[in-house]
Amino acid sequence: MFTELLFLLVFKISSLCTIAIALSRNYRIINGATVSWPYARYQVSVRWEYLDWTFGWGHQCGGALIASNIVLTAAHCVWNGFYDQPLEPEDILVVLGGLNRYVKDENTLVLGVKDIIVGADFHSKFLTDDIAVLILNNTVSVDFKAAAIIEMNYKPEVISGTKCIVTGWGIMNNKSYPEELQFIEVPIIAKTKCLELYGPKIFKEGMLCAGYIKGDRDACTGDSGGPLVCDNKLVGIVSAGLGCAKPDYPGIYTDVAFYAARVTNALESHRIENDLTKLLNGNLSFNIHVNTSAASLFFFTSKHYFTLLYLLIACTKL
Repeated sequence: MFTELLFLLVFKISSLCTIAIALSRNYRIINGATVSWPYARYQVSVRWEYLDWTFGWGHQCGGALIASNIVLTAAHCVWNGFYDQPLEPEDILVVLGGLNRYVKDENTLVLGVKDIIVGADFHSKFLTDDIAVLILNNTVSVDFKAAAIIEMNYKPEVISGTKCIVTGWGIMNNKSYPEELQFIEVPIIAKTKCLELYGPKIFKEGMLCAGYIKGDRDACTGDSGGPLVCDNKLVGIVSAGLGCAKPDYPGIYTDVAFYAARVTNALESHRIENDLTKLLNGNLSFNIHVNTSAASLFFFTSKHYFTLLYLLIACTKL
C-alpha cells in the first residue's frame, strides 16, 4: 500500500512540474509599468495550492473576474499534460484584491475552485479553444471593494488600432518576476494581418492579436490567462505567441467575444450550480468536464508538509 501511494505521489509531482516548466518558457510583460490602485481590480492570480505555502510562490497565471464566483482564464493554465485533461479543482487557488502577489492583508481574498471547464476543442499544442471557466467555491461579496467584476466583450470585431491594456505578474524583460502587478498598452491588430503573420496553422478562429508589429512590448510567462481590456470590456485572454515582443509576431489572445454568448447562455440556463458540461462547447455534441469528487490519484492538503517539500525539490531539479 505504501509503495502504491509513493508511486502515485511521484506521478502527481511529475505531472505538475512538467506543466510548470512548459508554461515558464514563454509570455512575460515586456517594457511594462506598475499598476496603481484602484485599477485592474478584476485581475486575479491563479495559483497551484501545493506551491503557495509561501504566499505568492504558487502563482502560475492571471485571470479575470466576470461574475461574483466566475473567473475566466486560459485553458493551458489549468491543463494536466500527463492525463490530457484539466487539473483537479482542489489543485487551484484564486487570489483577488491585491496588486502585490506576495502580500496577504485585509484586501486579500483567497478562494478555492469548485469546478473547471475548458474549451471543448482545446489542444495543448496548438492552443485552440484556449479558454477556461473557473467556478469558485464562494462568491465575492459586493462589500469587498478590493475586487471588481469586468464585463465580457460581445462585439465580434474590435476596431484595429484600439488601444487596450494587458496586465499580469509575468517575467519582465530583466527576467525577474515582479512583486507588483504590471501593465502595458497594446493596440488591436486586424485579424487579417494576424492571419498573414502567423498563417492558418497557428492563427485559428476564436483568436485575436494585439501588440506591435515591430516588437518592443508584449505579454509573456506568468501573464498567461490574464485579461486584455479595451474600453472597460474584457476583450481577450493572454494565450500564445512566438517568443516575446518579437518583430512580426504580436501576442495571440483568446477572443472573448467568440465565446461570450456560450458562457452567458450556459450560466443563465444552469444557474451556475448545475451541470456546466456544455459551457464552452460550440456544437453541444460532446463534453469536457472535470469530476469534482475524490477522483484525483492522490489527495493533498497544505498540511502535508512532506508533500510540499518533495514537490519543491522535484520542481527545482527539473
